[in-house]
Amino acid sequence: MPISAEGALLLLALVLYVFDSALLLQSNEWALEGLRGGQWRARFGLQSWKLGGREPLLPNLLMPWRPLLRVGWRFDEGLSAVASLPEPKTASAALKLTAALLLLLIFIALPLALFVYPLLTLKISVVAAIYASCLFNGLLLWRERAQLGLSKADCAKLGIECIACPPFAINIVRKLSLRFPMLDAAQALRLLPDQAAFVREQMLVRLREQIDFEAEGSPRMARLLNVAATLEPTT
Repeated sequence: MPISAEGALLLLALVLYVFDSALLLQSNEWALEGLRGGQWRARFGLQSWKLGGREPLLPNLLMPWRPLLRVGWRFDEGLSAVASLPEPKTASAALKLTAALLLLLIFIALPLALFVYPLLTLKISVVAAIYASCLFNGLLLWRERAQLGLSKADCAKLGIECIACPPFAINIVRKLSLRFPMLDAAQALRLLPDQAAFVREQMLVRLREQIDFEAEGSPRMARLLNVAATLEPTT
Protein backbone atom coordinates (compact mmCIF):
# COMPACT_ATOMS: atom_id res chain seq x y z
CA MET A 1 0.00 0.00 0.00
CA PRO A 2 1.64 3.28 -1.10
CA ILE A 3 2.29 5.84 1.60
CA SER A 4 0.61 9.23 1.26
CA ALA A 5 2.53 12.49 0.94
CA GLU A 6 1.44 13.44 4.46
CA GLY A 7 2.59 10.10 5.84
CA ALA A 8 5.94 10.43 4.06
CA LEU A 9 6.38 13.90 5.55
CA LEU A 10 5.81 12.65 9.09
CA LEU A 11 8.06 9.63 8.54
CA LEU A 12 10.81 11.93 7.27
CA ALA A 13 10.41 14.14 10.33
CA LEU A 14 10.71 11.11 12.61
CA VAL A 15 13.79 9.77 10.78
CA LEU A 16 15.49 13.18 10.97
CA TYR A 17 14.70 13.49 14.67
CA VAL A 18 16.03 10.01 15.48
CA PHE A 19 19.13 10.56 13.32
CA ASP A 20 19.89 13.85 15.02
CA SER A 21 19.30 12.39 18.49
CA ALA A 22 21.52 9.32 18.16
CA LEU A 23 25.09 9.29 19.45
CA LEU A 24 27.93 7.04 18.36
CA LEU A 25 30.23 6.47 21.33
CA GLN A 26 33.73 5.06 21.45
CA SER A 27 34.10 1.96 23.63
CA ASN A 28 35.74 4.11 26.29
CA GLU A 29 32.90 6.65 26.31
CA TRP A 30 29.51 6.82 27.99
CA ALA A 31 27.05 9.57 28.77
CA LEU A 32 25.31 11.34 31.62
CA GLU A 33 21.63 12.13 31.19
CA GLY A 34 20.22 14.97 33.28
CA LEU A 35 17.20 14.20 35.44
CA ARG A 36 15.00 16.29 37.72
CA GLY A 37 16.51 18.06 40.70
CA GLY A 38 20.03 18.17 39.32
CA GLN A 39 20.35 14.36 39.34
CA TRP A 40 22.15 12.39 36.64
CA ARG A 41 21.85 8.91 35.14
CA ALA A 42 24.58 6.89 33.42
CA ARG A 43 23.82 5.85 29.84
CA PHE A 44 25.92 3.39 27.81
CA GLY A 45 25.77 2.51 24.12
CA LEU A 46 24.95 -0.90 22.65
CA GLN A 47 28.13 -2.86 23.32
CA SER A 48 26.93 -5.95 21.43
CA TRP A 49 25.99 -4.09 18.21
CA LYS A 50 28.38 -1.50 16.84
CA LEU A 51 28.48 0.82 13.84
CA GLY A 52 31.97 1.43 12.50
CA GLY A 53 33.41 0.24 15.79
CA ARG A 54 31.26 2.67 17.79
CA GLU A 55 28.40 1.99 20.18
CA PRO A 56 25.02 3.56 19.26
CA LEU A 57 23.17 5.35 22.03
CA LEU A 58 19.63 6.63 21.55
CA PRO A 59 18.53 9.01 24.31
CA ASN A 60 14.93 9.21 25.48
CA LEU A 61 13.09 10.58 22.44
CA LEU A 62 10.09 11.60 24.56
CA MET A 63 12.19 13.87 26.81
CA PRO A 64 14.36 16.06 24.58
CA TRP A 65 14.74 18.65 27.35
CA ARG A 66 17.14 16.38 29.26
CA PRO A 67 20.78 17.43 28.76
CA LEU A 68 23.46 14.92 27.81
CA LEU A 69 27.16 15.02 28.73
CA ARG A 70 29.89 12.83 27.27
CA VAL A 71 32.17 10.91 29.63
CA GLY A 72 35.52 9.39 28.64
CA TRP A 73 38.29 7.33 30.20
CA ARG A 74 41.52 5.60 29.19
CA PHE A 75 41.51 1.81 29.30
CA ASP A 76 45.07 1.58 30.60
CA GLU A 77 44.61 4.27 33.26
CA GLY A 78 41.19 3.48 34.71
CA LEU A 79 39.59 5.81 37.22
CA SER A 80 42.44 8.26 37.64
CA ALA A 81 41.89 11.30 39.85
CA VAL A 82 41.20 14.49 37.93
CA ALA A 83 40.69 18.12 38.75
CA SER A 84 37.08 19.21 38.70
CA LEU A 85 35.78 20.86 35.55
CA PRO A 86 33.52 23.90 35.84
CA GLU A 87 29.79 23.28 36.09
CA PRO A 88 28.23 22.49 32.68
CA LYS A 89 26.42 25.35 30.99
CA THR A 90 22.92 23.94 30.58
CA ALA A 91 20.06 25.37 28.58
CA SER A 92 17.54 27.68 30.20
CA ALA A 93 14.03 26.64 31.16
CA ALA A 94 12.71 28.57 28.15
CA LEU A 95 14.82 26.54 25.70
CA LYS A 96 13.74 23.31 27.39
CA LEU A 97 10.13 24.42 27.06
CA THR A 98 10.48 25.14 23.34
CA ALA A 99 12.03 21.68 22.84
CA ALA A 100 8.99 20.09 24.50
CA LEU A 101 6.61 22.33 22.55
CA LEU A 102 8.20 21.43 19.20
CA LEU A 103 7.97 17.72 20.05
CA LEU A 104 4.23 18.12 20.67
CA LEU A 105 3.64 20.28 17.59
CA ILE A 106 5.52 18.05 15.13
CA PHE A 107 4.50 14.60 16.37
CA ILE A 108 1.06 15.21 17.88
CA ALA A 109 -0.51 18.42 16.58
CA LEU A 110 0.71 17.98 12.97
CA PRO A 111 -0.56 14.38 12.58
CA LEU A 112 -3.91 15.47 14.03
CA ALA A 113 -4.12 18.33 11.54
CA LEU A 114 -3.14 16.08 8.63
CA PHE A 115 -5.23 12.99 9.34
CA VAL A 116 -7.87 13.58 12.03
CA TYR A 117 -8.99 17.18 11.45
CA PRO A 118 -7.75 17.92 7.91
CA LEU A 119 -8.80 21.55 7.82
CA LEU A 120 -6.62 23.89 5.77
CA THR A 121 -6.68 26.60 8.42
CA LEU A 122 -5.61 24.12 11.11
CA LYS A 123 -2.76 22.79 8.95
CA ILE A 124 -1.50 26.30 8.26
CA SER A 125 -1.80 27.22 11.94
CA VAL A 126 0.21 24.19 13.09
CA VAL A 127 2.95 24.75 10.51
CA ALA A 128 3.09 28.43 11.45
CA ALA A 129 3.37 27.50 15.14
CA ILE A 130 6.23 25.09 14.37
CA TYR A 131 8.27 27.71 12.54
CA ALA A 132 7.39 30.40 15.07
CA SER A 133 8.77 28.12 17.80
CA CYS A 134 11.94 27.52 15.77
CA LEU A 135 12.37 31.25 15.31
CA PHE A 136 11.82 31.80 19.02
CA ASN A 137 14.47 29.12 19.64
CA GLY A 138 16.91 31.13 17.56
CA LEU A 139 16.12 34.33 19.44
CA LEU A 140 16.63 32.60 22.78
CA LEU A 141 19.98 31.24 21.62
CA TRP A 142 21.09 34.72 20.60
CA ARG A 143 19.97 36.24 23.90
CA GLU A 144 21.64 33.51 25.99
CA ARG A 145 24.77 33.03 23.86
CA ALA A 146 27.13 34.49 26.47
CA GLN A 147 26.00 32.24 29.33
CA LEU A 148 25.99 29.23 26.99
CA GLY A 149 29.53 29.97 25.79
CA LEU A 150 28.45 30.38 22.16
CA SER A 151 30.24 32.60 19.70
CA LYS A 152 28.10 34.68 17.34
CA ALA A 153 29.03 32.32 14.49
CA ASP A 154 28.08 29.20 16.48
CA CYS A 155 24.85 30.83 17.59
CA ALA A 156 23.94 31.76 14.02
CA LYS A 157 24.76 28.24 12.79
CA LEU A 158 22.55 26.58 15.41
CA GLY A 159 19.75 29.08 14.83
CA ILE A 160 19.74 28.55 11.06
CA GLU A 161 19.82 24.77 11.53
CA CYS A 162 16.80 24.93 13.85
CA ILE A 163 14.78 27.05 11.42
CA ALA A 164 15.81 25.06 8.33
CA CYS A 165 14.98 21.67 9.91
CA PRO A 166 12.42 21.79 12.75
CA PRO A 167 13.04 18.13 13.83
CA PHE A 168 16.64 19.14 14.56
CA ALA A 169 15.39 22.03 16.72
CA ILE A 170 13.80 19.54 19.13
CA ASN A 171 17.32 18.49 20.14
CA ILE A 172 18.57 21.99 20.98
CA VAL A 173 19.08 21.19 24.70
CA ARG A 174 21.16 18.09 23.91
CA LYS A 175 23.17 19.94 21.26
CA LEU A 176 24.10 22.63 23.75
CA SER A 177 25.03 20.26 26.58
CA LEU A 178 27.13 18.05 24.27
CA ARG A 179 29.30 21.07 23.47
CA PHE A 180 30.59 20.98 27.05
CA PRO A 181 34.10 19.43 27.42
CA MET A 182 34.09 15.67 27.94
CA LEU A 183 34.01 14.65 31.60
CA ASP A 184 36.46 12.17 33.08
CA ALA A 185 34.87 8.94 34.36
CA ALA A 186 36.24 9.51 37.86
CA GLN A 187 34.62 12.93 37.95
CA ALA A 188 31.33 11.64 36.53
CA LEU A 189 31.13 8.89 39.14
CA ARG A 190 31.06 11.54 41.86
CA LEU A 191 27.65 12.52 40.48
CA LEU A 192 26.39 8.90 40.55
CA PRO A 193 26.78 7.53 44.09
CA ASP A 194 23.86 5.13 43.62
CA GLN A 195 24.99 3.90 40.21
CA ALA A 196 28.69 3.30 40.84
CA ALA A 197 28.40 -0.51 40.74
CA PHE A 198 26.49 -0.45 37.44
CA VAL A 199 28.97 1.97 35.85
CA ARG A 200 31.99 -0.05 36.96
CA GLU A 201 30.37 -3.23 35.61
CA GLN A 202 29.79 -1.65 32.19
CA MET A 203 33.30 -0.23 32.09
CA LEU A 204 34.71 -3.64 33.01
CA VAL A 205 32.80 -5.33 30.16
CA ARG A 206 34.41 -2.97 27.66
CA LEU A 207 37.82 -3.29 29.26
CA ARG A 208 37.68 -7.09 29.00
CA GLU A 209 36.97 -6.69 25.30
CA GLN A 210 40.24 -4.76 25.00
CA ILE A 211 42.07 -7.44 26.99
CA ASP A 212 40.80 -10.15 24.61
CA PHE A 213 42.42 -8.36 21.65
CA GLU A 214 45.66 -7.34 23.37
CA ALA A 215 48.87 -9.31 22.78
CA GLU A 216 49.65 -11.67 25.65
CA GLY A 217 52.45 -10.47 27.88
CA SER A 218 52.63 -6.95 26.43
CA PRO A 219 53.19 -3.95 28.76
CA ARG A 220 49.73 -2.65 27.89
CA MET A 221 48.21 -6.03 28.81
CA ALA A 222 49.70 -5.69 32.28
CA ARG A 223 48.24 -2.20 32.66
CA LEU A 224 44.81 -3.38 31.44
CA LEU A 225 44.80 -6.24 33.94
CA ASN A 226 45.71 -3.86 36.74
CA VAL A 227 42.83 -1.55 35.82
CA ALA A 228 40.45 -4.54 35.57
CA ALA A 229 41.37 -5.50 39.13
CA THR A 230 40.35 -2.03 40.36
CA LEU A 231 36.96 -2.31 38.62
CA GLU A 232 36.12 -5.79 39.89
CA PRO A 233 33.26 -5.77 42.43
CA THR A 234 34.39 -6.10 46.02
CA THR A 235 32.70 -8.62 48.29
